[in-house]
Amino acid sequence: MDRGGTGSLRRGDQYRRADSVLNREESRIKVIRIKMVVTINITE
Repeated sequence: MDRGGTGSLRRGDQYRRADSVLNREESRIKVIRIKMVVTINITE
């Protein structure tokens, strides 16, 4: 029973870490997209 509990906790930590990494990547992509839009608007 205890082992299952710790396993689920560890899995939750992994998911949380993955979420933070995904959020970081998403924000980076958003910044890149905004920069691309700005440069396109300037060149046109």
